[in-house]
Amino acid sequence: MCGLSANAMCLLEKNVSFPSRDTITRICSALSIPVSYLLFYSITDDDVPEAKRIAFRALKEPMKTVLVPEQ
Repeated sequence: MCGLSANAMCLLEKNVSFPSRDTITRICSALSIPVSYLLFYSITDDDVPEAKRIAFRALKEPMKTVLVPEQ
């Protein structure tokens, strides 16, 4: 659906390779989701500096409703 081979998708899923901006856009288009949604949901506590984790955790749920409002 996004024009990637099964091998390329497998490498992305296993964190062996990192997708280009174009690939991310094509995946999001195929899934009918905004790029911001995919990128935000890929962030974990480990990606956020320890000093900012409390703010990240507090904002995580409200940001979900902004990124993908209920339909």
